[in-house]
Amino acid sequence: MATLHRRHCEKDNRRRELALSSAQRDTSIAQRTQQPITHSLIMAKQEPIHGPAGHENWRAALRGERPQYAFEVQLYSDAYITGQVRGSAERPYSFLNAVPAGAIGTFAHVITLRVSVHTALQTPDLSRTDDSRYHGGWLADEISSLAGLLLGIRLRPGGISRDFRSNDPMGQPRADTSVPESPLPRIQSAWIVPRAHETHNLNENLDPLLDAYPKLSASQAVSLVRAARLYQDAIWVSESEPELAWLLLVSAVEVVATHEQVQTHKPEDMLQLALPALHATLESAGGAALVAECAAHVSGLTKATARFIGFLLEFLPSEPSRPDGNVELIPWNKAAIRKAIAKVYEYRSRALHDGTPFPWPMCRPPMFCGTYYERPHGSATGFNEATWLARDMPMLLHVFEHIARGAIIQWWASKAASKDAPVDPPNPGMDTADSGSG
Repeated sequence: MATLHRRHCEKDNRRRELALSSAQRDTSIAQRTQQPITHSLIMAKQEPIHGPAGHENWRAALRGERPQYAFEVQLYSDAYITGQVRGSAERPYSFLNAVPAGAIGTFAHVITLRVSVHTALQTPDLSRTDDSRYHGGWLADEISSLAGLLLGIRLRPGGISRDFRSNDPMGQPRADTSVPESPLPRIQSAWIVPRAHETHNLNENLDPLLDAYPKLSASQAVSLVRAARLYQDAIWVSESEPELAWLLLVSAVEVVATHEQVQTHKPEDMLQLALPALHATLESAGGAALVAECAAHVSGLTKATARFIGFLLEFLPSEPSRPDGNVELIPWNKAAIRKAIAKVYEYRSRALHDGTPFPWPMCRPPMFCGTYYERPHGSATGFNEATWLARDMPMLLHVFEHIARGAIIQWWASKAASKDAPVDPPNPGMDTADSGSG
């Protein structure tokens, strides 16, 4: 058995080496001969050659590779779903409406995801650590998180409920032993993110952007799925732990913002974006030379903030829809939004580094006494030994959810439209049903 296992590993390694660039191949050789490896080569080696399993499966279908088998997975939500999207020879995923009988807000099986598998199971390379396309889930988590992002709803998969690998054309039913735990009870009488619990149409929300998913490069697909999974977690806890939802939404944005590499800006540009008041003070005191000198010293501190702000401003979605009646809105222009999201990122840093939670008033529902709010009302709010002035509470959670989700989707659309489907090396296989069948 050890000999057989070693032969499998050697065969897989030879396949991988053929697909590597010359720099990456030199890295692999240097690693085996214990030669020094530069940091840049190590980073290049971690770039994924292939995308996530669902991305590779879709690319295989587009190449015309024949389906090997199929299976179904139940998707669970508390939103009301209309319409359905059927698969085809070039779309290996069907989203079939389960037509649950419960009312909106009742957690239930709402969609059946049918997967047509066009790739073989992958034999992992156990000779080295490689998490370059890891997102913490299996194919059903990947595809459902993308659908949940496009729909803007709480959506998670169970295990395989029907397997079409048997001789029965109707498939073999299987008990769903991996039903996701229901979200914790909501802490407010009204919805904190109300749009997530409205009626959502599969055809209108999934078409056509989901079909553009296989056009992304491997690294773009990995970043998108990781961001979608964080969004999935954020919306899952938004009604019970909104402070945590804030952190997860910021992290989802950071994943794609990092991929976008806004860090290529000059240090002084990042300083102006992240800390405009300091930039203005330095410029008035010593001109461009002082700004450049100081920006170089603090570039490590402003890089993450500038990347976050720059990404959201570049891919800022249009204004959210509002209900009729009394409304209290935030100004929707880039100057006001930049100031607001800078404060959001400040709260994110404090939450992570000194344990100060996001302000409670920013975690409340938008409806209060018959008025729809996009930021906490009043000139100041006191709660549990803390006080916040109105200027320090820039928006409510549902507004930032709209900004974060919209920016990630806009980024996805821009990457899908920027070029034709990239050509990647043929994939030796992928993890599919056995990864999470329960």
